[in-house]
Amino acid sequence: MKLKIAIGSYPHTEPLIDGRVGVEGADLEFVEHDSILTIGRSMVRNLDHDVVEMPLTTYIVARQFGKPITALPVFVLRVLPQFLMFANREIIQRPQDLRGKRVGVRAYTVTTGVWGRGVLALDYGLDADDVTWVAADDEHVLEYQRPANVVSTSGTLGDLLTSGDIAAVIGVDLDLSKLDDRMGLLIDDPVRAAQSWLDAGRPYPLNHTIAARSELLERHPRLATALFAAFEEARRLGADTGPAQADGSASPRQAERRFAQSVIGRYLIAYGLEANRASLGVLTGMLSEQHIAPGSIDISSMFAAV
Repeated sequence: MKLKIAIGSYPHTEPLIDGRVGVEGADLEFVEHDSILTIGRSMVRNLDHDVVEMPLTTYIVARQFGKPITALPVFVLRVLPQFLMFANREIIQRPQDLRGKRVGVRAYTVTTGVWGRGVLALDYGLDADDVTWVAADDEHVLEYQRPANVVSTSGTLGDLLTSGDIAAVIGVDLDLSKLDDRMGLLIDDPVRAAQSWLDAGRPYPLNHTIAARSELLERHPRLATALFAAFEEARRLGADTGPAQADGSASPRQAERRFAQSVIGRYLIAYGLEANRASLGVLTGMLSEQHIAPGSIDISSMFAAV
């Protein structure tokens, strides 16, 4: 069987992409793409691939609306959002100052934004309802209806931040070198904040999963297990190569990667539902509090048995 597959290139997926690891009973046809976010959006709208990497919140919302896709308990991307929050320092000085302000996000259901709002709630007492969220893109699942305190913009988040139209941006990797000196990190010391988050027993946030067309998994009962085994073997090979080396970039995303490597070494935490059940529980709680998904999500039913 030939599978049309679109995933991101990471040390832990490269063994699949370059052919060192195969999927039993399947021939993989890798799809070139500019953005894994575009791939995930296209999948939930058009079912135009067989297997894709997908933002976790996109998947959960898609399942709410009956989209015929099923995820594997494989989590290929994790991001600590403390590094991806930015502020106009003329307007605010600390996260608590965001109450009553306008804050930019790429879209309301973007997974990094969900975790970011969760951090703001748990560590700084800022409820999602206390802010007007300014979304620069549509939601991946078009059927989803945003809360009343979410508005749309046609502007770019960097420009809106600089102009003062919004006080902050969360969940987006802005290049501060291209903005003026008034723009800075929302959290002064994201390393310390992220370390405190982990020290409190909170999860290293899950961001992306692997999803397949449900009909395909039903037609080929062994496929889910074969895919899971392949991703797990690729993860093992990727971990054996050691963590990626820093490239000298000063971007917040690169800083987040370096921090991850310093605190948990090989940050490719185990795949599987049981190993990630607690993290998924934290995420679904945030989705309920942020009016994205109901609080009664049955996590076990969301993922294929492997």
